[in-house]
Amino acid sequence: MKEITVSAPGKVHLTSAHIVVYGKPALLCAINLRVTVSIKNENHQGKIIISSNIFKDALTLENKKIKTFTAQAKKSWEEYGKTNNIELIKPLTEPAGFVKIIIGETLAYLKKDLKDVEININSQVPLGANFGGSASVSAALFGLG
Repeated sequence: MKEITVSAPGKVHLTSAHIVVYGKPALLCAINLRVTVSIKNENHQGKIIISSNIFKDALTLENKKIKTFTAQAKKSWEEYGKTNNIELIKPLTEPAGFVKIIIGETLAYLKKDLKDVEININSQVPLGANFGGSASVSAALFGLG
C-alpha cells in the first residue's frame, strides 16, 4: 500500500488581497498553518473516497461523477459571469464542491483517471479567513499529481 503526502502552507497578503484584480503585484507571506493531503491505494471497487476535516461527511466518487461535476461547474461559472446570479455558483463554493472541482481540473490537466484510492485532506488553515485555505488545498491536491 503506497501512500503519498503533500502539504502546502497558508498565506497572508501583506498588501490588499484584491490588488491583483487591478493588475498590481501581490506581496505574500507564508504562515505556520498547513494543509496536508495524502493519497493511498485501497480497494474501493473502483471508487475514490475523500475524507477531510473541512467537510462533514466523506465523499465517495467515481471519475465520471467528478468530470460531470467539473463540467457543470464551468457552465455555472460562465452563466454567473453573464447574469451575476450568485445562486448559480453557491454549490461550487462549498468545501466538498470545491474539492471535487480541484480534483476534476487536476485530472483533466494531467490526463489521468483515479480509482481505488483514498484521499485525506487535513487543514489547519481556516477556510474563509483570508489565510489562503483554498489555495493551499488546491496546491496540495495538485501536488499529488
